[in-house]
Amino acid sequence: MIFRIVGMACFLSFFVSAFSQSLTKKDKNIVIDECTQTFTYKIKDKKVIVEEVNETSYVCSQFKSSATITEFHNQNITLDNLKIKSDGGHSKPQHRLYFTDKVLNTDNKICYFDLYFAKKNETASVKIEKTYWDLHYFDLVYFTESFYTQKKTIQLIIPRWMKTEIISKNLGENITQSVTYNSSKDADIYTYQMLESEAWTKEEDAPGSSYTYPYLLIVNHSADSKDFHADFFNSMQDLYDWSRQLVLSVENDENTIRTFAQEITANASSEEEKIKIVYEWVQENIRYMADHAGIAGYKPEPPQDVLRNKYGDCKGMANLLKHLLCSLGFDARLAWIGTNHIAYSLSVPTVSSINHVICALFFQNEVYYLDATVKYLAFKEYPETIQGQRTLIENGEHYLLSAVPVKDPEQNTETEKAVFNIENQSLVGNVLLTFKGESKNYFLYSVHATKKEKLKDELMAYLSKQNTKYELSQLKMESMQAREEEISLSYNVINKTGITGYEDNYFINPDFRQNFSDLAIDTAKRKLDYWLPYKSNVIQEYEINLPAGMKIESIPEDFLIERDNYTFQIQYTQSENKLIYHKKLTIRNPRITKALFPQWNSDIEQLKNQYREQIVLQKNTL
Repeated sequence: MIFRIVGMACFLSFFVSAFSQSLTKKDKNIVIDECTQTFTYKIKDKKVIVEEVNETSYVCSQFKSSATITEFHNQNITLDNLKIKSDGGHSKPQHRLYFTDKVLNTDNKICYFDLYFAKKNETASVKIEKTYWDLHYFDLVYFTESFYTQKKTIQLIIPRWMKTEIISKNLGENITQSVTYNSSKDADIYTYQMLESEAWTKEEDAPGSSYTYPYLLIVNHSADSKDFHADFFNSMQDLYDWSRQLVLSVENDENTIRTFAQEITANASSEEEKIKIVYEWVQENIRYMADHAGIAGYKPEPPQDVLRNKYGDCKGMANLLKHLLCSLGFDARLAWIGTNHIAYSLSVPTVSSINHVICALFFQNEVYYLDATVKYLAFKEYPETIQGQRTLIENGEHYLLSAVPVKDPEQNTETEKAVFNIENQSLVGNVLLTFKGESKNYFLYSVHATKKEKLKDELMAYLSKQNTKYELSQLKMESMQAREEEISLSYNVINKTGITGYEDNYFINPDFRQNFSDLAIDTAKRKLDYWLPYKSNVIQEYEINLPAGMKIESIPEDFLIERDNYTFQIQYTQSENKLIYHKKLTIRNPRITKALFPQWNSDIEQLKNQYREQIVLQKNTL
């Protein structure tokens, strides 16, 4: 049936750990007895490198099992040595390019192997040696592992000639830290020790890892030894310069881009219509495929290549959009941004504070932010993932620092209006559904992901919730294009579930949708905060015409729950021959923290109880 699609951010943001956990979730009896990660700064061939030594010992605490271990590397982060010891044996390490149907990567590689444990208390150890050849890519170290961890030590050995800032985040009481000086190495040794840590938890609709798990954010400023000097990221200007020089190195075929832009906008009647046509064309015709890690994670593909291949990552799509618009005379620029997946996005100058690239358009004294990876949002609409987020915008040699506007829930309004008559103990009428903003985006993702020959049946199943007593006919779809501010569909319905009773009395439950009734959070299982995908505004208005000779005997009391983050409201309005059911559910802040779970669940339960309330009609005996 119709399904919800959640958008992907680009770049490899903590995917290594998530991938490992997905492979080893079944192996809860395997734990890490001890892990030591040591990072040492050195100068080699007139450049600063970081050598990592990771020694991890595993123990099978309960019963026979196996575990898959993965390690990612690329041209900037090499896997130099791998040693495995295991009581139960291990598989031969496999090396291959990393590729999935949603991620295209030319320089990221994966090494993986299985550890086998034939019986309880068997052990294994793995030693991995890596080198970070470019300090721009060494900026993040996480404590949490893919297995329950008894003890983990992280050490950073930083010579005094290296200026590095270490920012610790989310460190709990189980993590201690110290700094000592080693005179023989003339280096400061930063030591962090973690005891008794749960494994990574992967849950749907959860905040990004940087909101929850402990980590070190490493800002490498500069190196200044007696015979060597290098600058890295001392400021946002340095981060901008580094990002911009990658863009300037791209060879652009302006003639090809200009010819195509003029072709697709030939019939546009205004400048704004040209913008909408170009934006929609890139959204709908370029397949989004993320490109992660290494230089491929930050340098965009040439726009003519993206145009020819019909696929690209966020950088490639943004760069194509920029050049198409610029070729038509518009002021369009690249904008580097950290989505709301990152807790520290663009607060410090590191490459991990940027995980997305969009296009900033300066038009009629306003700045508009165009994210072509979100296929079905219109011009001037913004996805939740970038709203309020800071952006580095191209501006010649100096950047502009701005922020994407925050939109009200009304941007994402979903409206259902219906007029019903009561016929043969059924609610019979016509329904009009409209979608705006992100509700439109999610709906159209599902529509366009469904084969045309199956679309009508899938829509019928979705709208009826596969309930055979909710009979649909005459389904019509209109304005199903991304550039449209609003899309709509209508249908006739016979709702046999909404009414019960006999000739003298009717009991009506008008709300077939019962939105949000399934959003209670299982607090026994849920470990992380719950983030709804976007702010939302759901409106329902049903007009029920009363049969001749019937009157309203009773209606439920109006219902209102008003919280800082959301409002649930249901009202009933009656007149002599009709009753109007009006519902409005508004989510102003989609982030539901664990502290709010009890209140949220209580409010959802009250909403469910309200849905059970009935309108009572009685035969008029006067």
